Amino acid sequence: MMTKAELTQQALELPVAEQLELAPALWDNASPPDDFTVTSEIRAWLDERLEDARRNPGDHYSVEETDEAMKRTIATAR
Repeated sequence: MMTKAELTQQALELPVAEQLELAPALWDNASPPDDFTVTSEIRAWLDERLEDARRNPGDHYSVEETDEAMKRTIATAR
């Protein structure tokens, strides 16, 4: 069985288009453990990010915009 470091290294050696295909698959498959809690530090960071997005909406991209940009990048990398 590969170690996490070995698996990470292999993933980083993939062509960019394949890395961009792999990333959402990993993200979609990930789920927090049942005992996952949001710490006060994480909550503060999330609150800061949300407030920044509200103050500067033009500086941020929606999930849909990001997804479309990734798909365009993958399509042109092939």
